[in-house]
Amino acid sequence: MSVNVPYKGAAAAQLALLSKEVDATFDNPSAMPQIVAGKVKALAVSTPQRWRDGEFKTFAMPEGIRVIRAMTEDSAVNLWVGSSRGMLVRIRDDVVTDETRRTLGEPRSIRCLRATPDGALWIGYADEGIGWWRDGRFAHVSNAHGFPEPNVSQIIADEA
Repeated sequence: MSVNVPYKGAAAAQLALLSKEVDATFDNPSAMPQIVAGKVKALAVSTPQRWRDGEFKTFAMPEGIRVIRAMTEDSAVNLWVGSSRGMLVRIRDDVVTDETRRTLGEPRSIRCLRATPDGALWIGYADEGIGWWRDGRFAHVSNAHGFPEPNVSQIIADEA
């Protein structure tokens, strides 16, 4: 059984968690000192974060991103985020850029992302086949182009 206990801010919720008044909270990065110290355990993260120089950097996502389904980092150290709403977001040098309009034009649900050593980003879509992004160029292959499966859930390297 779960019960929602409202608190007046993150500090009060963290105190309740540390005193074992509650078993879990949905918190922002302000809980990081307790996580690093081993006092509480992080079960999930709802926004992209990057660990650098001993600290987590949290990135605010564009409005409407909904559920983050996939993340990957490419060879140029871009962090890519794909969402259930079809948003494709690039984080480079701590700057968040919505690249969605440069792909299919209209957002389509993203299921997976795969960065390859040559700098390409492969995008697996729900009902839209596969996309390929490299150096700002985008190509798309779907059933209409002879791609056999419209739903792509995983993209793995072919070591052959």
